[in-house]
Amino acid sequence: MKVDKDKFYSLTEKDQNLQLFKILTAIATEIDSLKNNVEKRFNVLETIVAQQNSRVESGNAKLRWENGRQLQRPNGVARKEQMSDGSEVGSRPASWTLRNPVQQETRTGSEAPVVINVGGIRFYVTWGLLQRLPQTRLGRLKDLRFSDQILNLCDKYNLEDNEFYFDRHPRSFGAVINFYRTGKLHLGEEGCVIAFKQDLDYWGIDELYLEPCCQQRYYQTRELMSLDRVEKVEEPEFFRPGSLGRIQKCLWDLFEKPHTSLGAKVIAIISIVFIIISTIVLTLNTLPYFQAGRGKDGSESGDVEDYPLFSLAEAIYMSWFTFELLIRLISCPDKCKFVKNPMNVIDLLAVLPYYVSLALVSAQAGSGELTEVRRIAQFFRIMRIVRIFKLARHSTGLQSLGYTLKNSYKELGLLMLFITMG
Repeated sequence: MKVDKDKFYSLTEKDQNLQLFKILTAIATEIDSLKNNVEKRFNVLETIVAQQNSRVESGNAKLRWENGRQLQRPNGVARKEQMSDGSEVGSRPASWTLRNPVQQETRTGSEAPVVINVGGIRFYVTWGLLQRLPQTRLGRLKDLRFSDQILNLCDKYNLEDNEFYFDRHPRSFGAVINFYRTGKLHLGEEGCVIAFKQDLDYWGIDELYLEPCCQQRYYQTRELMSLDRVEKVEEPEFFRPGSLGRIQKCLWDLFEKPHTSLGAKVIAIISIVFIIISTIVLTLNTLPYFQAGRGKDGSESGDVEDYPLFSLAEAIYMSWFTFELLIRLISCPDKCKFVKNPMNVIDLLAVLPYYVSLALVSAQAGSGELTEVRRIAQFFRIMRIVRIFKLARHSTGLQSLGYTLKNSYKELGLLMLFITMG
């Protein structure tokens, strides 16, 4: 479709758009026609390639069956096939005769041999054996007639040889095929429980079929590996819009997520150093030498107070812990979730005894009855040991220890009961 350039520019804008629309419509029609022609040619080419492949496969099948006749032993003993490296790849019972590919009507007979190829290792079974568990992956193969249905259950297949290929590691398939034969499902001695569970799910076998001798080891390992735990998907964090929201997110990432930036890593290191210093000071503060109010021989000469240098250090790192907790509380996107987090509760318990002790010391100075106040102050001094658990925020080992204690609370409770009774 040709359009004169001068005429086109002399037209109104509406007519120009109309002419452009006609041109684009003609181009789209030509492209659609070209697409149809290409599709027809590709269909013809696919038909030719499929015919050629079927001829090659039929020729290869005849060669395999001819080689099978040569491998057959006259004494009727089962013969194991081997790969090129000499490893055994399966066994064929002597009662199965090696013959040409069966016809379609006899292929699914109950005694027709079936080759299950799992990761290159062949297992020879019958349809009757697989039909013992018709709801499993292998049991459903017999009733399928269409290629797409069969490929939903296996990766490749050859109906002439009754061979079905599964691109999967055959580590647990021996136990699976033995379950078809004997009706008893056992866990191998060297088997991995996680891999065994994945294989059972793939082959469509319920773990409830496990024999009692293997159930205890299977379920104990599952519990330790937390296979039944539903993994929580991290919820998206929502901050207020505008510059305040950006500052809030920046502070939250800085104090809560050490892996996000170099500054966050520096702040995490500072927190760890202060936690270690507080633990050392807490330990040294229990020695009589560093307790003011005691004589050189260790006898009390008045009210026991902290060593002045330790008191200064405690004021510094407690100020940092308080500042860190307040910044994280202000910048967190969800205040309710922040308060319910166990690690944040530990941070609060690590800070609270210090300020309660200061308040009690001030109350002790202006009170006449000092005995009860001293006992309460001593209790909160002991509570300072909670600071050690602040390391769990930065230590994977302590987190694993806490998770282990959480999963073993029944056994620990029973142990404490025995210790208490003893």
